[in-house]
Amino acid sequence: MTEDEIRRLYALVMSYDNRRLSEANITAWWEQAMRNRWTFDEAREAIHAHHAESTEFLMPAHITTKIRAARRQPAPVAAVRALAPAQPSQPQRFRSIITTLADRLGWDREPTGSDAALDRECPHCQALPGRPCVRQVARGHRRGELVPIAHPHPSRLTTEENQ
Repeated sequence: MTEDEIRRLYALVMSYDNRRLSEANITAWWEQAMRNRWTFDEAREAIHAHHAESTEFLMPAHITTKIRAARRQPAPVAAVRALAPAQPSQPQRFRSIITTLADRLGWDREPTGSDAALDRECPHCQALPGRPCVRQVARGHRRGELVPIAHPHPSRLTTEENQ
C-alpha cells in the first residue's frame, strides 16, 4: 500500500470517529498494513464493516481480523456451480499421455500381460476394466476393506485364446 492509500483509509476512519490526524498514527497504520499485507479495497471494506457492526474504537487489529476472515471464506455457491464439471479421465487419453512421456524420456516400455489384463473385468474379484485387482483385509482395524493388490489375479491374465 502507498502512503496516499493509508492517508485515504485514515481519513475514512476519521470520518467515523472524529479522531485526529497525526504523522505518528499514519506511520503506525502504514506499518500494520505492510506487516499484515492489507490491500486498499480490503481495508476500506473492513473499515465500513467494522462500523456497521460495532461501536468499538477502530484499531488496525480490527482491520487485520476482518481481512483474514474474508480471505478464509469459501467461494460463493453460485460461483462454484458456474464452473464446468471436470471431465473424467479416459483410459485411452491416459495411455497416450504415458506413451508420449515414455517416448520423450527414452523409456523402453513393452506392454506386459498385466497391462492387457486391465482391459477386462477380473473373474476372481470382479474388478472393473481399468481398475486394479483387490483383496479383502482379513484382520485388524481395516478388516473387511478392499485394498488393491500389486499384480492382477492369474485368472485375469488368462485370455480366451490361451484357454
